[in-house]
Amino acid sequence: MAIVHEGCLTCPRCREYVIEIDPGDFPDGPPEDGESPTPCGECAPHVEADKTAALRTIVADWEICQDSFGDDISPDMLPVVITVPATSRDEAIQAAAEKLQTHYGSSVDHLYRTDIETGEWFGNDAGDFEPLLRICAVFVGEPELDDLDEISEVIR
Repeated sequence: MAIVHEGCLTCPRCREYVIEIDPGDFPDGPPEDGESPTPCGECAPHVEADKTAALRTIVADWEICQDSFGDDISPDMLPVVITVPATSRDEAIQAAAEKLQTHYGSSVDHLYRTDIETGEWFGNDAGDFEPLLRICAVFVGEPELDDLDEISEVIR
């Protein structure tokens, strides 16, 4: 929930109302959407990092995993290829996990699961989850993909 401060604009990244309106910047009044053209002090370093981020493409295959009954299964699914902007491998894996969660949601028919959490896609550092996907390769830059539906599922 956004913190509202009278006379402030929202940060374009965190959406909090923390940036004071400078009347010199807006002689005709504040923008209609109430959003500042610049990020707040907390988000500015992250925005700079986003600008220096390179595209990272993760190629991953499905692990043997447990279904909702606890039985081991080998999903009959194509490998996935996910491209995300990131400044590091770990950041790319986290962004890819979030993109997978958005793409598939918490329910994947072939895995016989309806309760998948973001940390399960590649596992997490805390070791709370067994990974659903095994990373086969991480490419930095803009690789040209031979986007054939028969060989992989490209998630954009």
